[in-house]
Amino acid sequence: MRTAANGGVSRARNIMLSEASGEFIAFLDADDIWAPDHLAHAAKAFADGADVAFSGVTFIDENGHAFAGRAEPSSAQLANIAPAMFQYNFVQCTSTLSLRRAWIDHVGNFDAALSHGEDLDLWLRLLAAGARWQYTGECSCAYRKHASSAMGQTLLVVERMAAFYEKHLNNPLIPRATRRAALISNRRAQARLHWRRRPAAAAVALRRLVNLQPWNPIYLLALPGVMAWGLFSDRQSPPAQRARTT
Repeated sequence: MRTAANGGVSRARNIMLSEASGEFIAFLDADDIWAPDHLAHAAKAFADGADVAFSGVTFIDENGHAFAGRAEPSSAQLANIAPAMFQYNFVQCTSTLSLRRAWIDHVGNFDAALSHGEDLDLWLRLLAAGARWQYTGECSCAYRKHASSAMGQTLLVVERMAAFYEKHLNNPLIPRATRRAALISNRRAQARLHWRRRPAAAAVALRRLVNLQPWNPIYLLALPGVMAWGLFSDRQSPPAQRARTT
């Protein structure tokens, strides 16, 4: 099925969910590959009482050649899933995961307002609602890694994850210090990565940091410098460019 326009991964997945029928949902992105027994392992987890089943992953390149190594959750991560997942999303890709359809009806679809972290947002909502998770114990999904993939673009990831961290700033499943530290780290990275090319965006990040840590003088001291750099950069740009950006 093709959508009429590129509305983002969440919108595409939500459309597919609206078309799907049956008791279970299994995700498979176009670039990823299941092992022949992937769904059999998920079915066993559901028979054991799981609401959500997921596997570990191996890695392949653009041509389907395998990378060395694999990724799977540790026993410590599985013992306390929500905080561990918030700090590091060990559901390596959506293609590893299957769930009972009733839980989508219960907690809702992917959040189309999030352009990054939309999968982790849904996983946390499932956990908050009481869904029972089970790791199959198998690396039965091959995740294709592209050199130009979004996960390899640091600024893009930082920029898009800001909305996710803001949304979950008050999530009671995650220790307060952990969620605040994640948002603060994200906003610091935004300020650092933006201050030369997009000083206005850096200033927004710094103002949020002042709000989060008003006792920290570093942000207050950095803000005037960033704003001054923005004025200097604007003066140095050609008149035609200034006209387009104002």
